[in-house]
Amino acid sequence: MEIEIEIKNSGPALSKELFGRPAHMCIGTEVKGPDGIALKLVSIRESRSIDYPSIFNMILTIGKDVGVGIISAWLYDKLKRRATKIYIDRVEIEITENNIKRILVEKIGENQ
Repeated sequence: MEIEIEIKNSGPALSKELFGRPAHMCIGTEVKGPDGIALKLVSIRESRSIDYPSIFNMILTIGKDVGVGIISAWLYDKLKRRATKIYIDRVEIEITENNIKRILVEKIGENQ
């Protein structure tokens, strides 16, 4: 299953956390998580101005039998204190593990 995610942040901390060395980050770069979770970079708009956030558009791929708790904990751990906004399937949510879990439960339930 694939879910669209848009992440906004200000500063390089998020790209380093997600992709390691930002110099190797390009469209199609994929980050593997536990149990078949993956984040694939679809597009990025970066700004060198502190007034405008960088925007990462990604696809979250979820393996067949991965628990929502594992997904939300992994994603929250990557985003906490680094992202300023997150949109999951075009719905803006506050960046907490419970909110990420709640929206993923809704989205996964819709597609089963």
